[in-house]
Amino acid sequence: MNKKLTLSLLLLAFTTTSWGQTSTDLNKKYRKITFYELQQPGIVMIPKYADDGNVCEMTVERHQATDNGIILALTFSDQEVKDVIDELVPEPQRGRDLKDSYWEKWLRTTLSGSTTDTEFSYENISVHAYGTVQPEISGNMIIVIKWLKRVCQ
Repeated sequence: MNKKLTLSLLLLAFTTTSWGQTSTDLNKKYRKITFYELQQPGIVMIPKYADDGNVCEMTVERHQATDNGIILALTFSDQEVKDVIDELVPEPQRGRDLKDSYWEKWLRTTLSGSTTDTEFSYENISVHAYGTVQPEISGNMIIVIKWLKRVCQ
C-alpha cells in the first residue's frame, strides 16, 4: 500500500511540475511585447518600430498591476495627457502645434456615442487620446502617438 501511495505522489509531483510554463513555452505560444514604464508609476508605453529601427508609434496606457500594488485608476486627466506628450516627445522633436488658435484648441475632441477622440496635431507627430464619457468611467484611457513621416513595420 505504501509503495502505491509513494508512486502516486511521485507521479503527481512530476505531472504538476511538468505543467509549469517557461519563458520558452510562452515565446512559442505568444508574441512577445516590450513595454516601458514612464516616470509616473503605473503608466506604460508600448512602442512600434519602423524598418530603420526608429519608433513610429507609441501607445500609452495605465498598467493595473505595478511593483507598488494594484492601481484602479483607468483614465488620464487632460494635464496628464499633456505631460505624457512632453515626456515622450519634447517640443523640439514633435514640432510646433498646428492647432494654435483658441477655437482650434477648444475643438480638438470628437464625440461618437460614448467615446471621445482628442487630437493633438504637430508638425512631426499626431496624438490621439481615446476615452469615454460613460458615467461610471469618464476620461482619456489610451494615448496613441504616431510619427507622420515614419511607417511602422
